[in-house]
Amino acid sequence: MNIKDKLKIRLDLINNQIEIYKKNTIKEIEKEEMIPATSDLLMLRDLKEQQGLIKSLLDEKEE
Repeated sequence: MNIKDKLKIRLDLINNQIEIYKKNTIKEIEKEEMIPATSDLLMLRDLKEQQGLIKSLLDEKEE
């Protein structure tokens, strides 16, 4: 398995985690549970940064 395949697998995992955290954050905000919602938002921010980095690496590999 090459690095590109590993990056794609990691990107899929991150995308799945992003969806889970988005749903959890929305539920927590609806329940007015702001401390867990804030924690999930911070995790979402980190996951989105990872997602962006991996996408840029994959774009570089394709060129």
